[in-house]
Amino acid sequence: MKLYQSVARQLPQFEQLTGALTGHQTPVLMVGLSEIHKSHFIYSAAMELEQPVLVVTDDEAAARRMCDDINVMHNGAKPAAFLYPARDFTFRQVESVSKEYEQIRIGVLSRLLSGECPICFASVEALMQRTLPPEELRSRTFEIHGDGSYNLTELAQKLVRAGYARRPQVEGIAQFALRGGILDLFPPGEAFPIRAEFWGDEIDTLSYFDLETQRRTDPIQTITVTPACECLFDSSDVLIERIQPLLKKTKGASAEKLKKDIARLESEAELLSVDK
Repeated sequence: MKLYQSVARQLPQFEQLTGALTGHQTPVLMVGLSEIHKSHFIYSAAMELEQPVLVVTDDEAAARRMCDDINVMHNGAKPAAFLYPARDFTFRQVESVSKEYEQIRIGVLSRLLSGECPICFASVEALMQRTLPPEELRSRTFEIHGDGSYNLTELAQKLVRAGYARRPQVEGIAQFALRGGILDLFPPGEAFPIRAEFWGDEIDTLSYFDLETQRRTDPIQTITVTPACECLFDSSDVLIERIQPLLKKTKGASAEKLKKDIARLESEAELLSVDK
């Protein structure tokens, strides 16, 4: 809100800070600020400069706290600050894997690409973890329009390339199902799954649907489909080709695990240890 900017402008130290940032006279050191005043200065500087701001913290707790403080100050329809969290990596096949933090990270990166992330908070750990290059994220993000025309086979391939798991029926986030002329999918960031009903190659209806009843609810005009995970590949065959050279260099138990990974990919089963 303008109130916080106007208060900050009355402080000569804030004027010195924004002047140094505008004139690229960095680095700048400020000391003596309490936690809430750090948030105040960061928020006011971001609004004053009208440029995206990345704030790096020593741990995630500090990043989350400052992010929450700024969004309380902002009090707008949309958040001003977003948390880019660290994630856990899965290197072995397990029963299930939560990709919640991965999907949050991709959501923040997508907002950065589209200019919808004024302030991003991240810990050092989160920033040091590898992720999708911007061009990959951009190329694997696409829209589905309610009045559009699409080849269902090609659409299913695009969803696989974006990290979605194919299922007989959608039961959770990052899954899709294709039954005749009906495509169901559940993109990360959406509160409800999406159903597209086709007449030939043309979409007849595009709407949300209820997981419990499987009935359509509210109609929608357009849905943006972002990648569902950070480790993506074009097809199982492509990933097998990447694993084969590693298999030749590996022996013992590790080689057996790689062989099992290849077998799962050949049978079109989901590979939950894809981070490996």
